[in-house]
Amino acid sequence: MARQRRPDEPSSYQPQPEIPPELKQRFDVIRAVIGDRMTITRAAEELGIARVNMQTLVHRVEAAMVAALQPKTTGPLPKPSVQAELEAKVKQLTKENEKLSTQLQAADEMMMAAGEIIRSLRGLPPESSRTSSPRSKRPPKQTADEDPERATKKPVLSRVLMRLRTTRDGRQARMLGLDGKTLRRWLARLIAGEPLRGRRGGRRQPGPPQSETRVRELVESLRGLSGAASLARSVDGVSRRRAAEIKAEVLTSSERKRKRQCTRVVVTRPGVIRGFDAMHVSDGLALIATDSAVPFRTTSRHVPLYDAHHVADVLAEDFETHGAPLVLRYDRARCHTAEPVLSVLRKHSVLTLQGPAYLARYYASEPRASSVVRVGR
Repeated sequence: MARQRRPDEPSSYQPQPEIPPELKQRFDVIRAVIGDRMTITRAAEELGIARVNMQTLVHRVEAAMVAALQPKTTGPLPKPSVQAELEAKVKQLTKENEKLSTQLQAADEMMMAAGEIIRSLRGLPPESSRTSSPRSKRPPKQTADEDPERATKKPVLSRVLMRLRTTRDGRQARMLGLDGKTLRRWLARLIAGEPLRGRRGGRRQPGPPQSETRVRELVESLRGLSGAASLARSVDGVSRRRAAEIKAEVLTSSERKRKRQCTRVVVTRPGVIRGFDAMHVSDGLALIATDSAVPFRTTSRHVPLYDAHHVADVLAEDFETHGAPLVLRYDRARCHTAEPVLSVLRKHSVLTLQGPAYLARYYASEPRASSVVRVGR
């Protein structure tokens, strides 16, 4: 009884082959020779080939018949050894390719994270938050829809952080020369929008309220003349650094209060107040005198040195050309209080009004001098 075929086993039935017309005569002659109805010599003559070639064809057909009649094992045919080796190699190469692709993606993500970390350490804003000015010469930046890599940057950093948290492999951190814990901490701060590095050391706790109030009273009564160390020794419970912070706060508040109490005088008539200042140039200095009521520079001269003789010469020329003002406004440079400058001011009966240093808009360095004067009570 024949064995029942399994569900996935193909049928072993072989249908009758179709013989091409050009091979029909040769097929019939070979079948006649095999059936002993024709000799090989007669068949060679009928096909017009040599007897040896005819005998070779008959032997090949008989060999194929013997191979077809050999008993075979049941089940699917075994794969050839060469094919099995090639399939195993393909499977191994596919696995290695997937591993290398994963490593390459991880390396790209680490480089992106490293770029954001370097920007944060340098104090630069995140790359995704930069916007181009309308006056910028650079081409406009792509939007999130046009640049999918930039749109998915934060999820990429999150994936890197999650990989560092779930795996104990420290190769990614060593690629950046960091410890794994440091890299995880920095990435978490970067994703949260916080600075990577905080201020070293602990936080200073405020002292007792009564002690801090006493420090503020001392700074106000002494007008800031006492140092932070002296304040810390005078009041218990307040450190030197905390005393320095309180002193800076009190002095800033006092200066702002003083400015609010000053009277603002607007100069509306030319020739009343004249500003004077120096501007550094490449090969010397420029001494500039400007009227305080209108944006007009009365005198401008290039000098090699910023000393009393050059200042006196420029002021004398300015007073003789444009007339002497009532008040001359300049800063507290040492050459402004020297005898050559004071003699010129006494000769023309000009009063002096000295202001703060490094405030160009108060004098004459800027193209438009300020016409507002603060006068304290």
